[in-house]
Amino acid sequence: MSLYFPDRDARADAQAVSRRLPRHLLLAAAVLLLAVAELLLSLQLATHQPWLGLDLAAPAEGKGLVVEYVAPDGPAAEQRHAGTRLLALRGRDGRVLRLQASDLAEEPDYFNAYPDYSAFFARQEQIHRLLQDPQLEAQGPDGRWEPLPRAASREFSDLPSLFWLQMLFAVAALSAGAAVVAIRPQRETWWYLATSLALSLTCATAAIYSTRELALDGRLFHWLSMLNHLGGLLFPACAMGMLWHYPQPLGRPQLAWLFPGVALAIWSLHAQQLLGNHDLGFRLQVMFGMAGFCWLAWSQWQRSEHYPADRAALKWFLFSWVAGSGLFIVALFLPLMLGLGPLIPQGYLFGLLLPCYLCMPLGLTRYRLFDLDRWWFEAWALFAAVCSVLVMDGMLMHLAGQSPKLALVVSLAAAGWLYYPLRRLVWQRRQRGRQASRIDRYTQASALMLTLAPDTVPIQFWKKLLQTAFAPQQIRAAGESVPAIALMDEGNVLALPATPGTEALLLFGAEGGQRLFDPDDLKTAQTLSGLFGQAMAARDAYVRGAEEERGRLRRELHEDLGARLLNRMHSTADSDEAASSRVLLEEVRSLIDLLDHREFHLDECINEWRAQFEEHCEAAGMPCSVVVPQTAPALRLSVVARSYPARILREAVNNALQHSHPRQLLLTISIAGRDLVCVFEHDALTHPVAGWRPSRGIRNIDMRVQDLKGSLQWQQVPPDRLRMELRFPLIDGGSN
Repeated sequence: MSLYFPDRDARADAQAVSRRLPRHLLLAAAVLLLAVAELLLSLQLATHQPWLGLDLAAPAEGKGLVVEYVAPDGPAAEQRHAGTRLLALRGRDGRVLRLQASDLAEEPDYFNAYPDYSAFFARQEQIHRLLQDPQLEAQGPDGRWEPLPRAASREFSDLPSLFWLQMLFAVAALSAGAAVVAIRPQRETWWYLATSLALSLTCATAAIYSTRELALDGRLFHWLSMLNHLGGLLFPACAMGMLWHYPQPLGRPQLAWLFPGVALAIWSLHAQQLLGNHDLGFRLQVMFGMAGFCWLAWSQWQRSEHYPADRAALKWFLFSWVAGSGLFIVALFLPLMLGLGPLIPQGYLFGLLLPCYLCMPLGLTRYRLFDLDRWWFEAWALFAAVCSVLVMDGMLMHLAGQSPKLALVVSLAAAGWLYYPLRRLVWQRRQRGRQASRIDRYTQASALMLTLAPDTVPIQFWKKLLQTAFAPQQIRAAGESVPAIALMDEGNVLALPATPGTEALLLFGAEGGQRLFDPDDLKTAQTLSGLFGQAMAARDAYVRGAEEERGRLRRELHEDLGARLLNRMHSTADSDEAASSRVLLEEVRSLIDLLDHREFHLDECINEWRAQFEEHCEAAGMPCSVVVPQTAPALRLSVVARSYPARILREAVNNALQHSHPRQLLLTISIAGRDLVCVFEHDALTHPVAGWRPSRGIRNIDMRVQDLKGSLQWQQVPPDRLRMELRFPLIDGGSN
């Protein structure tokens, strides 16, 4: 189950096909057996044909066919040699069949019109029958007829590399489909298996007839061509069915069957030659299917806005589909629809399509999605380079009339000169914004490291640091030990181990969930973790040094100044001097307390403030009244929160005694929510509050109020009463 989207993965698992291992192993074995059977059947059909032992080609000019190569162990090795021509064939009945360049057409649908398509198979049937005639003769360029020996079957060694390449693709497609279903048996992978069956059918049939020596049985050839078209139409239809389910269902699962249903209906009409020509009946329909796939991909892209892993998987699909289909459209379909020949042989296009098609399982199995970005650009750059070579090669051959070899050399040279500078320029522009953003966040995180204060809570600061560096959607405790920094859940989650003063954390959704965490984030996290550890060590060293210095000061104040004041207070006979020494001793004790980091119960602090207030008033001979709450929350206060209210009240009493002549002093301590409120009053206001000038005592009070993060109000209550209200938040400084 996904850590990032547990609810969505539960829905996906509910729609998954039951994971019964034996069924999947049997299925994988069955598909692999089918691949073997397909290979054996293709070999049977390709080799059980009459064999001349000649490689024939269409001449650049003139009639007939040119012998380019003669197999040394072939039946015609002694009668024919490279460079000669075959103008016509005839059998024992004396009928002559003139050979044409179109007899060697790699693909029957190069004949766009249905009548021409049917005529091609009729000629193939005639040639095939002649090749089986025991008295077969061939006419040379001098007009003489000579016997043309042939064998009953073709040797395996004579099968060209193009045959094996296409069969390799057919077997690889089936193997990939079986492997994906065995690894991830869900609806989308069953549809991927369907695409592999369709594509394998297309490749295997093309391998048989596109690498024939001269001719095949006409009916067999026609059926192979129709099966080839069936696979070509079903491939985009099944791919649309796959994208209907993945990454997220776009509708009811049953609706996906409409795509192959429509493809079968189109194929039936096309097989009966009811759709005008091959452009309308086949090529345009395949292009419509490819466009439909792109439309579904766009719908999935919009739905996956908040699912970065799904978008990463879609990138694999888009590259596989656009690159593979783009190669076919640019190099084969468009030239044929424009009345030109294919830019490169169809068999080699299958070889180029194989790496693109095998990218789809990486998206389906969600393999290393967090690493996709660096591969994504390289794959598209390479695809653009291949397309540019194909386009330039075709333009030079068909428009400029250059030879194929010269056109290829010029195309490769031009593409090489342009490819690397353009690739570098695009890469720099692409990376500039991303790197600037990452550098900016890393700079902010590094600057934040300098703000680490002695009283900072480590886990809160660590989370703030990670939020600044990665802007994750959520930071959550791992709940279990994390051994090392690692990417989890397909890159949706970055796991961080515990550091001193912190706990193991999980970061969800980089940059607000807009992208996956990647290996660069791993390096950044490792760097930040190291810097944070060093900063915490420096902070701890500083705290230890400060604590040692405070301890020394506490000892000096207690053992030296405190002892002297205590001795003076007990040894003097002057009551005023003794009172003054008592006040100074209290100040020294307050300073010693401020140098301590102990925590104090709230009720103890309230009783202490009350006692000090009453003692101060009693020493001055001033009547007082104190009201405190009967019970107080079980909180602990820091040294500052304990000491500063007493000092503020002492300063307020001193000001009242020095500048006024009150008859009584009042103190009310109460608790309002999470705030503590101290109200001090007396009845001898001599100057209006609005006309006060801040004295040193008032400024000291204001500074202490700021340290308490509280507020202070001076109010004039008619006729001549003064009211001071101190309010500050109660922050629990420890456990009970």
